[in-house]
Amino acid sequence: MTESTAPETGTPSGATGNRKPTPNGTTPEPVDTSATETSAAEPTAAATTADGASVETGEAGTAAATTPPRKRAARSPRTTTSRARSTANPSNETPAPDAAGEPSASAEQPGSVSIPQARHAAPDEVDSAAPADVEDAPGDTVDGDEVGSAATPVQGGGGVVDDGAERPVVLRLTDVVKTFPGVRALDGVQLEVRAGEVHCLLGQNGAGKSTLIKVLSGAHQPDSGVVEWLGEQVRFANPQAANKAGIATIYQELDLVDDLSIGENAFLGHEPKVAGFVKRGTINRRTREILTRLGHGEIAPNRMVRTLPAAGKQVVSMARALSHEARLIIMDEPSAVLAHDEVENLFRIIRELTAQGIAVIYISHRLEEIREIGDRVTVLKDGRTTAASLPARTTPTRDLVSRMTGRSIEYVFPTRVNAPTEPEELLRVEGLGRAGEFDDISLTVGKGEIVGIAGLVGSGRSELLETIFGARQPEQGRIYVKGKALRPGAVGAAVRAGLGMAPEERKAQALLLGEPIYRNMTLSTFSKIAKFGFTDTGKEREEAMKVADQLELRPRDVRRPVRTLSGGNQQKVVVGRWLLGDTDLLLLDEPTRGVDVGARAELYQVIHALAAQGVGVLLVSSEVPEVLGLSDRVLVMREGRMVRHARAEELDEETVLDLVMAGSLMEGAPA
Repeated sequence: MTESTAPETGTPSGATGNRKPTPNGTTPEPVDTSATETSAAEPTAAATTADGASVETGEAGTAAATTPPRKRAARSPRTTTSRARSTANPSNETPAPDAAGEPSASAEQPGSVSIPQARHAAPDEVDSAAPADVEDAPGDTVDGDEVGSAATPVQGGGGVVDDGAERPVVLRLTDVVKTFPGVRALDGVQLEVRAGEVHCLLGQNGAGKSTLIKVLSGAHQPDSGVVEWLGEQVRFANPQAANKAGIATIYQELDLVDDLSIGENAFLGHEPKVAGFVKRGTINRRTREILTRLGHGEIAPNRMVRTLPAAGKQVVSMARALSHEARLIIMDEPSAVLAHDEVENLFRIIRELTAQGIAVIYISHRLEEIREIGDRVTVLKDGRTTAASLPARTTPTRDLVSRMTGRSIEYVFPTRVNAPTEPEELLRVEGLGRAGEFDDISLTVGKGEIVGIAGLVGSGRSELLETIFGARQPEQGRIYVKGKALRPGAVGAAVRAGLGMAPEERKAQALLLGEPIYRNMTLSTFSKIAKFGFTDTGKEREEAMKVADQLELRPRDVRRPVRTLSGGNQQKVVVGRWLLGDTDLLLLDEPTRGVDVGARAELYQVIHALAAQGVGVLLVSSEVPEVLGLSDRVLVMREGRMVRHARAEELDEETVLDLVMAGSLMEGAPA
């Protein structure tokens, strides 16, 4: 991932003025940790290992259990046919290389992973904060007390715990603080992760998730607080130390070397050697064993990584983690670039890992994924823990959203009002096609109308938007804007005709990451702002500030490099660019991809406001609830063809999913 020049933003300690009320009129407060007992006593001695991990010994250092945890049975996958309305942005940082050196010897079979002998937490050591209106169910915690009998099996995303068995705590954070100049990124964070569980981490961009990952992975050291790993208080001096201790991190933008093989990537930095020579046969054999454990024994270890799809590269990253004998794997937005079937395979692999006792911290903005795979959820807001260890499957969505944003879920997905019934036509597409991408597409978009396109990745939806905008040359068909034929394959002609576009890959296609916000906002109107061919920086900043205020850009300082912004605010910059021009029709491709729930709600409000001003919107989204909730009309694409066109209220999520994934092709009427 690309290293950001500015730390993740948070709210200074004690800042509560901007919190918004929850549905019941109260303001979400940080989790109450007053009743939580810290298991680590004051350290009596400290030592630094050769790996760079500073281990503080005391009572906590001698509390490790000698009996391994009871083995758990893996839970069979649940099938979901719907997506939650709220989903989500990862940080842009590149992790340090893997540690150098030999893997430790083990008496276990090759490729096996020993289950950590961690201290078993006493029942009164964990105080889980749950919203007051969480429905009581077995396994729920309300005000720190578990609902239901301790002998009742607790089923979570990772597996099923044996009756009466308690998974040992492998990681505990108590009052962890991390500050940067002017920013308190972590402000007393609490976190507890147990062996063999999937512990989900929720929070808006800027909530502190990225900083927390870096603390756990050794890239940052906390200013204060306690980090306990396998029953001992530790401070990892660097990522290599965390790796050797058994903590591996898989970032969204994978740190793999495309020109090396799968096996070489899996053991990069700790290759088995004899007399200084790398044992490639051993690498391939051990890699195949690990891939088999992950359910992908068919993949050849000598295959080059560059030939793999995104899902395959994630498997390689997991294999690398297991090559370090990881006991905790942190996954940062692992599903962001995966198709639906690839996500199901990812979940299957995660279940395999947790069945072996490996803990997983799963970071995602997609609430439906957390329901599917998670055991417990911890929520961060402004660097604070606002809810700890909630049951992932039974905690109401409204409570998770309010803990993340301080707002009700109704605000997150607003109701469309005053939608036009017979709008004036802005765009007409007739019989548009490109070989191998889409064929015979016809549609219209009216003034002030929002038209959504639903379809899987590869259905031709993104290519269609790019063709309308002139970034691709159509092979057949015509495009009309306000009744006039648009010259195909010419972006300049499209912009002059009043079209604007926010592409799916905003960082690669729409933003100059090293340039300030104001320069990115004025790209499409630069010729109007410049004086005699020279830049007018003052005018650029003035115009950009108007849009920043209108879109509630955070922070408002338009002189900051755009790369320092969160995903949601970067998307606001892209949309704001077109607000400075005479844009009549806005094309939005995955407008909320990688955007947290709070920023997503703000983007929804922006889209509605633009439509209310008469701007036509044609949007593409992988999230069916988003398409149905935002749009006046919905077009469904499958395998490059338009298979359905209807008013949004005439469709439901199940129908659309059936059409895009498994339904038979139907004749699509022109829109």
